Amino acid sequence: MNLEIAELNSQAGPKEKRSSTAISTSISSELNIRTQEGDLVNLSFSNEQSLQESRTQTQLKEFGLHQELSAVAKAVSSYSISVQGDLNEKELAAILKLAREISPIASEFFADGGFDFENSGDVLGANLGVIQEVELSLERAIAASFETRAVSQLLEEGSSSEDAQTVSNNQTSSLETEGIRDFPAL
Repeated sequence: MNLEIAELNSQAGPKEKRSSTAISTSISSELNIRTQEGDLVNLSFSNEQSLQESRTQTQLKEFGLHQELSAVAKAVSSYSISVQGDLNEKELAAILKLAREISPIASEFFADGGFDFENSGDVLGANLGVIQEVELSLERAIAASFETRAVSQLLEEGSSSEDAQTVSNNQTSSLETEGIRDFPAL
């Protein structure tokens, strides 16, 4: 008994693999202070960092392997100090002391997301006196996305990879409208 296997298509078109990765982090802090004399002080800081990377790898029979890599890194930091009023020596010393004591609390929060409410309340409360009101805001956000896609296209006998690209483009436009019905306007 002879077994015959028909070769349907031994010629494969372009094989493509795409992947992309994006990650971003942002942190911000704001400290609002009102002194007993009514002076307003705002200290704010923000930092944003992001990294985006994409890779495309295409295997063509005629040309071999073609690879593309793109990477973009961004970092932005901003600082702001605003004072409304005239700070005296005692107020300035109290604000500097408060900023030094808040710094480890903010560092811990930004490092691991932990926040000690009891200790933070004690620090803020201990600095009241020359400072009448204190408001502290800390924010931390991390976002990540990943995508991988692989495409392989089979060619008909006697066709080239350029023909496959033309067919691919034509199929996409017909697929976009296939099965969509026109509904009369209401």
